[in-house]
Amino acid sequence: MSEFDIKDNTLQLHVHNFSLERSCTCGQAFRWVKRDNGSFCCVIGKELVSVSQHRDTLCISPCSDTDATKYVTYFDLDRDYNAIEDKMLADAVLKKCIPYASGIRVFAQEPFETLISFIISANNNIKRISTTIERLCKACGEKMTAKDGTEYYLFPTAEALKNMPLTSLRELGLGYRDEYIKSTAECIAEGFPLESLRDMPYTQAKKELCKLRGVGGKVADCVLLFSLGHGRAFPMDVWMKRAVSSMFFEGKEPKNAELCELLDGFGDDAGRIQQYIFHFARETGLKNE
Repeated sequence: MSEFDIKDNTLQLHVHNFSLERSCTCGQAFRWVKRDNGSFCCVIGKELVSVSQHRDTLCISPCSDTDATKYVTYFDLDRDYNAIEDKMLADAVLKKCIPYASGIRVFAQEPFETLISFIISANNNIKRISTTIERLCKACGEKMTAKDGTEYYLFPTAEALKNMPLTSLRELGLGYRDEYIKSTAECIAEGFPLESLRDMPYTQAKKELCKLRGVGGKVADCVLLFSLGHGRAFPMDVWMKRAVSSMFFEGKEPKNAELCELLDGFGDDAGRIQQYIFHFARETGLKNE
């Protein structure tokens, strides 16, 4: 486990090859907010936490002795990202991503929150997604108060969303997604085995997720990668399709067999490599491609 120390209710974690800013803003999570002092805050579980990075030290507050392991897992700190980047540096195309995306970690988020968040993300932009999620939390999430008096809201439970009238969901600006969210929440509340997908083979887990309304291949891959530990999941939206075709197939749309061969070459790190490609594409606009 990563080296850590806890002082004055603040967890200090030694990190290497980690960028808090890139990880919080790369489109994998939507409740991270950057403060004026450079720190980031987010509701993780039932806690509103403040996180800052000072070179190779990550400071997380508040944090008790029993929470240290949770944050090591959340930030994926025990995975060797140096090995992933070394593999990318050995590839003539992937190495271009490193200067723009080095330090990104794939977070291990709560599955139901991730599922609903990425249903909301369909045909949407990051700012609007974040705003919509906050409205949803305020509408039917549990209200909490931090020790400093700051009020915040937990992400709604499946039961809370199931019981929320469709008309009330519609007022939150969810558009056509409101029916998907209510239907999916009902399935989860009634026993859909979301957590068990963690232990299924990737293709089977994806097939099961796609049975839920509003969950297509891209949303399923996001949930599998960002919350259920499936490193082979490779989310493909319009932007990623453009990046992959531009970087690897001379601008042409790859055949399914060609794409599968490419992703098989990435192996169990395909999803993590996807985040590097995605961030590189966002930062450069693929102008050099």
